[in-house]
Amino acid sequence: MNDPRRLHLLFNAVCAQVLAYLVQSGTELWLGWNSFWFTPRRTYWLGLLRIGAGCMALYTHAVWTIDFEAFLGTDRMIGPEIAPQMNPTSWHWSHFDVVSGSQSLWALHWVAIGSFAAFTVGVGMPWTGWLAAFFAISYAHRATGALFGLDQMNVALVTYLTLGGAGRSWSVDQWWRQRRSIAEGSATSPDELSVWANIGTRLIQLQLCIIYWFAGTGKLQGVTWWNGEAMWGALASYQYQSIDMTWLHEYPNLLALATHLTIVWEISYTFLVWPKRTRPVVIGMAVLVHVGIGVLLGMMTFGVIMVIANLAFVEWKDLFLTRNETRRS
Repeated sequence: MNDPRRLHLLFNAVCAQVLAYLVQSGTELWLGWNSFWFTPRRTYWLGLLRIGAGCMALYTHAVWTIDFEAFLGTDRMIGPEIAPQMNPTSWHWSHFDVVSGSQSLWALHWVAIGSFAAFTVGVGMPWTGWLAAFFAISYAHRATGALFGLDQMNVALVTYLTLGGAGRSWSVDQWWRQRRSIAEGSATSPDELSVWANIGTRLIQLQLCIIYWFAGTGKLQGVTWWNGEAMWGALASYQYQSIDMTWLHEYPNLLALATHLTIVWEISYTFLVWPKRTRPVVIGMAVLVHVGIGVLLGMMTFGVIMVIANLAFVEWKDLFLTRNETRRS
């Protein structure tokens, strides 16, 4: 063992093995990264998600019409003197800030509603989608004090779906392209494989993982999530209560179990949603949680938008097969 030549050969062999391992690991990591982000994906499912997210964005922004001046007008309840104190960020620009006059604000409001409607039905995509995303951000910055998770999800979904080319399927644009191709005598596929569709889908998926991770770890700072009382506090609160569930006070163990299952699900979501074996359980739990939030706590719009977002993890490969794929199967 003291032979310098043997030690040198052993050292070279170890270095060669380590180098080979690093090269192989780096190659697999690079291939996995490329496969995760840049594998072409069908646009059908994103088109359906666009319709759902578009309906929610259209509805939630059209609701401002009921009392537009009070929330978004020049003399709104939370004016420029108070808004910076409630939202102390260095940048919260809104197009409302550079427009004066009630008529101009109303005109831009209807333009915004039109952009959300165009995004929903898929007209003029992707430009109407980017315009809708711009307006969604602008409204969120203007409506200080009325900003909730629903508004943030509207911004995220409209942005990612537009980036992913969700207007290529289930859209007026697609219908028009098909009619034009038939008139010109050329063939066109009703469905498209797109790298951008995969990128948009991955961004929605990662956004959800980040949301649930911080929601779950943030709850760990609350005592009621440790002692099992958090679920009871939510159900017993008259501020959110839409259905009287106070009879559950007779079953404290059930409430504690629901509390702990919720936080375990939120924290584990980031890790268990990716494997195909555990994904149905995780997504099924997400649907139950958000439908429960909508029905029991009155936050139906938030519950619906979160269910729509979670459908980005659904990979229904046999749904809406093209004619050629149906013949091959």
